[in-house]
Amino acid sequence: MRLTHRFLISLAVLCTAAVAPAKAVRDAPQYPARLVLVDYAVTGAGTPRSWLGPVYAEVLCQRLRQSEHLLVVPPVEQRQQSAGVAASSVEMVTTNLLATLKNTRADYVLGGLLEDKGEKIHVVSVIAARVTGRPMVVDSGEVTLDKLFRSQADVIVQRLLPQTGQRFTADEYKAMSEYDPKSSSAVLELVGKGWRAWSSEAPEPSMALWREALKIEPHSTLATEALGQALVAYHRQILAEARDLAKDGVIERRHDAEAHFRLAEVLSESGEWEAAADEYEEAAKLRNAFLDAYLGWGYALLQEGHIDKAAAIFDSALLIDPRNARAYYNRGVAAFRQGKLEEARRYWDEGLKRAPDDPLLAAAVARYGTPSLAAGTLGPAASPGVDAGGSHREAKP
Repeated sequence: MRLTHRFLISLAVLCTAAVAPAKAVRDAPQYPARLVLVDYAVTGAGTPRSWLGPVYAEVLCQRLRQSEHLLVVPPVEQRQQSAGVAASSVEMVTTNLLATLKNTRADYVLGGLLEDKGEKIHVVSVIAARVTGRPMVVDSGEVTLDKLFRSQADVIVQRLLPQTGQRFTADEYKAMSEYDPKSSSAVLELVGKGWRAWSSEAPEPSMALWREALKIEPHSTLATEALGQALVAYHRQILAEARDLAKDGVIERRHDAEAHFRLAEVLSESGEWEAAADEYEEAAKLRNAFLDAYLGWGYALLQEGHIDKAAAIFDSALLIDPRNARAYYNRGVAAFRQGKLEEARRYWDEGLKRAPDDPLLAAAVARYGTPSLAAGTLGPAASPGVDAGGSHREAKP
């Protein structure tokens, strides 16, 4: 009787759980509180440093994330939804936070007001709690700029803790209280200014500021996280634009195989595998022996879990080009996922004979080419390949 890879993993997990210390289970949080963070408003005479607000919220976000009893929704979520309403008093901040609480599924919404007095900043935090429906004001007093981003969460946690019903461990409390971003004021200012300029539709100005911050401190957590989120948003924006253009191309040239293929490529990059498979299939029907369309079609089917159909598509690709390395590799992956290791080896071995310099085929043969490898260790593939393009895309066993 052959055991599947998934069954063996499940058995290993069960065995691990059986010998795990009881303390780990007993201390695990059962009902973490969902807390939404909102940028702090900044007031002050003259020209207050508005960048202090978002960067203070970002530091507080990192600090509160040290607890496993809190599900912290970062401030960027609120920035993406709305530019927010300017607030110049605690009362206005409170009104905004209560409105946010009403429009979210959070247990708590946390924001506040920073009064910029030049050498010192007066910090007032406001917590809107769903359980009571009333706000709670936490006045941290005045601090100098060099201490503004140091341990402030202790005051907030002390007041928030009794309301959450959570039992923070000593280690959690210590981690939250002692968290320090360890960034210079110059980096913090660049990060804050980047968030002040943030727009998910036009992230380039913010990205430039965060890249400048990383030139000063290459390992700044605040700058790397900010730039990472911006790049994701930028990628989504580009994909959305590319998808719209490709769809327009299909509408204008419905019987053009290349138009359907281009749309399929964009859909694949977006991870919309089912729709991508349909477009690859249409491209293959419209153009005879469209190799790249067959390769993309089979790959998309693999991601959707249609292994048998994917195997048949890769067989068709090999009829079109019996020397194609990607077709041999992916056909072997399909056999591997079907639990047919010997068949997978044959495809990889044959592919490597025809393309001896192909690194993927060489790696597959090196890893799975040993006859003693038990079929019972087979299982579903891991993540998809990262190379783009129909003839260059491959899955992984």
